[in-house]
Amino acid sequence: MKRNRYLCAVAAVALVGSGVSAALLPGTLAGAKGVKPAVTVTCTSLFGQEASQSLTGCTSSSSKVNGAYGTQVDSGSTATIYWTTKATTTVTFTYSQPADACPTFLGVAPASEVAESITVTGGNSKLTDEAYPTAQDSCAYSAGGDIVVNSLGSISF
Repeated sequence: MKRNRYLCAVAAVALVGSGVSAALLPGTLAGAKGVKPAVTVTCTSLFGQEASQSLTGCTSSSSKVNGAYGTQVDSGSTATIYWTTKATTTVTFTYSQPADACPTFLGVAPASEVAESITVTGGNSKLTDEAYPTAQDSCAYSAGGDIVVNSLGSISF
């Protein structure tokens, strides 16, 4: 009989313990629910001249950018992107030298290749102001006095 009381007491403690953890766990998870994910954009292509490129095929959780096209106007290591929705995004770049991966483009060998790390610094496009650590390759081609810039894959920031 003592043994049964002991087992009942152990079972009661286990049930109370599980009830306490079950009561605490949802509260803990609810607190984590308040953290908002970063608002980013991914465009399938960046293409254009040295000082101005077009961003196409863009998707984002920001309604101000999702489905829009952008024109990126460069000024050294900063750029402003003017979206077709009239929103803007300001970004800065840091550059590194990647392994040679740029193919020839319309029969022209690449003049240079850079890996750009992008940081969103402002604008009204509702993208999260933060650095995006994954460097993205862009290729530059020079022909007939013009410089053409082409992304090597999609661009995310």
